[in-house]
Amino acid sequence: MATSTEKIILPPKYYLDYFMYLINFVEKKYASILITQEKDFILNFKALSENEKCLFVRMLNRTGSFFRVEKLKYEEIGEVPPLMELLINQQFVQQPSFEWEPILSELLAIFSKKDTRDMFLQVLH
Repeated sequence: MATSTEKIILPPKYYLDYFMYLINFVEKKYASILITQEKDFILNFKALSENEKCLFVRMLNRTGSFFRVEKLKYEEIGEVPPLMELLINQQFVQQPSFEWEPILSELLAIFSKKDTRDMFLQVLH
């Protein structure tokens, strides 16, 4: 048992192990009541590469619904932009669109005042 002064070192992708444990538990225990969408999610999630799974789980564990790709940096995952593209192509992630206007304030909240000002200045020039 670790004492309060000992630092607990977790494996780099511990969160994926826990998420997979949860997915497998739900799949086994509740298979008979899962709807088609849930079964499809599990099947499609399991088909992702390890790093795609890791990025998806990392995003699930973040606060908010929107993320700036350049702000997502995880040493154990590597380059995020190519993985994000794969997750978009496989419909695990969506890019913002005009249909999201009702939640535009939440989307804008991921940018600092300076970032927002710079974006508007770029549009004006």
